[in-house]
Amino acid sequence: MKTTAIKDGEDVSGNRVKVKIVKNSGGIPVIAHPGLNFRGKEDIVPELLDNGAMGLEVFNNYHTPPQVTYFATVTQDRNAIITCGSDFHGKTKPKINIGDYVVDEEYREYLNTSVEWLTWR
Repeated sequence: MKTTAIKDGEDVSGNRVKVKIVKNSGGIPVIAHPGLNFRGKEDIVPELLDNGAMGLEVFNNYHTPPQVTYFATVTQDRNAIITCGSDFHGKTKPKINIGDYVVDEEYREYLNTSVEWLTWR
């Protein structure tokens, strides 16, 4: 399976191509850990969601509480998918445990709805 990453520094048109590749392959384009990838440039996230990305990893070990609030709001405003993850990579990230991340309870219901949608897709 081919994977592609939306990266900082790329223009949105280049990222549109990546989104199209994922969709044409039957995948769901979700932006992973945007608070880390776009640190200081988080304002690109709404544009990416408006240009085909279907979701955003809102909850993970890298995001600050203000980033979580921003990302959750942007995602909900666009009726996109909220995901979460620990970003576990085994020996390369020994302080991160698989499946460990914090979910802000304010967004739990929306996260559950996103998971339900993904399950029945």
